[in-house]
Amino acid sequence: MAPTETDTNHVEASHEHVAEKENPNVTFQDIWENRRVLSFVSFSEQPNSGKFAHWFFSGFLIFMLPINFGYEINTVGNLLAVVPFMERFGKTVDGTLLVPAQDQQILNAATTVGIFVSAFATGWISDLIGRKKTIGVACLICVAGILVQFFAKNIS
Repeated sequence: MAPTETDTNHVEASHEHVAEKENPNVTFQDIWENRRVLSFVSFSEQPNSGKFAHWFFSGFLIFMLPINFGYEINTVGNLLAVVPFMERFGKTVDGTLLVPAQDQQILNAATTVGIFVSAFATGWISDLIGRKKTIGVACLICVAGILVQFFAKNIS
């Protein structure tokens, strides 16, 4: 079927803001235009108060979250090669420190399973108790997990 005249008509988007890269105020203008997106982290009672620190730290957190997420995922796999980790949780086989394959699989899979389960649970819990309380509960769970990992004597 050949395209008709109505199929080929479209509206061109304006790309004027892309050409204005020489203007140093474009960054702050973009932040102001997207203030609702950035205001999810409230440092004060009035998230739209215009305080520079509020917007700076909100943008900084938005920037750092994906970097931290990738770093944590990558760290779990690299942790298995660290000598103190192998000395504490590994076994000596023929004079060589090894972490059993089953333990390696559990450690790598636990990260993915935790992300999968928490992605679904977070939405439901947010609807139930609210966004800020959900973030607080998540922080407490993270602190508890860190303490358990720090004081663990073995993998199981």
